[in-house]
Amino acid sequence: MGKSIILFLFVAVWLAGNAFGQDSLGIVTIQREMEEVRKQRFIDRYENVFMTKEPTRHMLKVGLMTSDGWSGGYHYLSYWRNSSISAGYEYKVTPELSIGVGGSFTGSLSSPAGEKGLSFSGSGSVSVQSRWYYEMKKRIREGYSASNFSGDYLGITYDRYTNWYSGIYRSVFSRIGVEWGMQRRFFNRGFVDFGAGIYYQFGSRMWSDTSRAENVEIVSIKRDGLKISSRATIGLALGDWKKKTGLPFCEVLRCQEIVRSQFTIAWPEFLLSRHNQSLAGGLGFEHKLFRSVSAKARVDGFILNQPLRMEEMDGRVFAAEAVSAVQLRYYAFQRKLRKTGRGGHDLNGFYVGPLVEHSVFGNRWVIQDQGEKERSTINALRAGIVAGYQRSLFKNAYIDIDWRLTKNLLLRGTTYYGPLSQFRVSFGLRF
Repeated sequence: MGKSIILFLFVAVWLAGNAFGQDSLGIVTIQREMEEVRKQRFIDRYENVFMTKEPTRHMLKVGLMTSDGWSGGYHYLSYWRNSSISAGYEYKVTPELSIGVGGSFTGSLSSPAGEKGLSFSGSGSVSVQSRWYYEMKKRIREGYSASNFSGDYLGITYDRYTNWYSGIYRSVFSRIGVEWGMQRRFFNRGFVDFGAGIYYQFGSRMWSDTSRAENVEIVSIKRDGLKISSRATIGLALGDWKKKTGLPFCEVLRCQEIVRSQFTIAWPEFLLSRHNQSLAGGLGFEHKLFRSVSAKARVDGFILNQPLRMEEMDGRVFAAEAVSAVQLRYYAFQRKLRKTGRGGHDLNGFYVGPLVEHSVFGNRWVIQDQGEKERSTINALRAGIVAGYQRSLFKNAYIDIDWRLTKNLLLRGTTYYGPLSQFRVSFGLRF
């Protein structure tokens, strides 16, 4: 009996030891696997999306760019100054080093007070740059990447800008700077490029048409000096890579997602320098009313502080504006998507609808040794139509490109009359 008990205890201890040993080993294995998943970078988890293992030496880029649009002069917040059409070419000299050229252009047509017809206001730029993809060599060695343009970089850039304002004056300036950024290719033809940098601006000059500027007060803005600003670009890319098939589009574009409402935060734009400071951003909320129709409310705002020179006198201008808008959106093609079981239950796709927006702009001019010279408030109420395209990217990102045509219903203190055509690109986070 005693031997039987001892044998039973021995067998029980042996089985328990093996059982606990296996459990411990399983836990260690699971923990190691989880640690590996946590260490894996987002860009590597979706290597088929970001094309990280596709070697590339040439890339032609065409896109939409947001930048420090309010630093170019004295303007109230307008959508055309938010977005530029950009184009560029980048070439890989070595796996880590690239060189490139590019340019951007933006503009708007409007009707100045007291004049017939439309006048053009806008800006254009050309640039030369070099980028060092500082992680590329290590990632190639570890098997995470091939030599391409998806990576984080440090760069040097030289830019030359020209601004036009309603045919009244033209100004130019240059800048050279150091940038940090991250560029990502996605799918076969897409790319995004986010960056911020420190720049030295110089060579500011301005010419005015005295025949047209007779009754217009020309304000000269100090632009020279060090500046810190942000920028962002999204668009199409063409290069020497092979087209890939079977890409996980819906994993990125969230095709099957059911979304009835979402908050959005736009990518902020800022400029910091000794003379000029500006900050702009936007918040939005959209809710689906029924099937393919939604309502969206959005508030955009900016603040600006910059020096000026007027009539041989120095001073400063302080300005701020808030634009609130409400629009109805009808998303086209969602009905077809629902019928075929390919989505249509979200807030993605081409849309069109009416909108109403109201802006309040306030500014205060202070002239040195004279105190306050002018304080004014501009109110504008506009109504019209909007058409655009919105798309979710991954879990918490979005892009919204729209064009709107509006007519002013209420004007107080502004020089802009008649219909206004505006174009804007906005992207950021959604929740």
